[in-house]
Amino acid sequence: MAEIVSILRVTDVKPLDGQRIWLRFEDGCAGEVDLAAGNFLDDQPELLDLLKDRKFFEQIAWREDSYLGWSSQHWVEGIELYAFLNGRTLREQLGLLDAERDPLDRPLRLVEVEALSDYRLRLQYSNGVSGVVDMSHLVGSGVFELWNDPAEFEKVRIGKFGDYLYWNEQIDSCALHLYERITGVDAHGFGTSDPVAMSAD
Repeated sequence: MAEIVSILRVTDVKPLDGQRIWLRFEDGCAGEVDLAAGNFLDDQPELLDLLKDRKFFEQIAWREDSYLGWSSQHWVEGIELYAFLNGRTLREQLGLLDAERDPLDRPLRLVEVEALSDYRLRLQYSNGVSGVVDMSHLVGSGVFELWNDPAEFEKVRIGKFGDYLYWNEQIDSCALHLYERITGVDAHGFGTSDPVAMSAD
């Protein structure tokens, strides 16, 4: 796993015009990426606004493991940039990297979600496990008042890396805890202590 992270480490980056950057990875993969044109920052709209400030944009230099960005609060996942430069979708790239891992080290990912009646979710995981979880106990409480309208509950989506579900910027749910609810098996001890985590504003 450490070797995979090393491959995805950015060794050089240069800001270009607009919101474009040139970067090179440790394995030699290199090229230009337009951060504004792709979906690299779909879950960070505030960062897209910051990048319009040329002085801020040119400060791109922060690197840690497979992350690249401006600070520990403003960054983009190196794996997304790596996938783009290799002509792959993020899912294809994740699949290739997972295949290189020892089976016991492969991260558990959500691959499919379907909203059912009565505030239930049908989930499918990368290891073939599938099941249904009931989320109705949350309806009407705090931020979950949104779900008083069943159509809002049905807007559930899978996060980019298959590690969580989300509905909006305030409501998301840890995929590993949902796995534990389906199987009764400890999902390697990863995740938050609360099955449904609410993001801070």
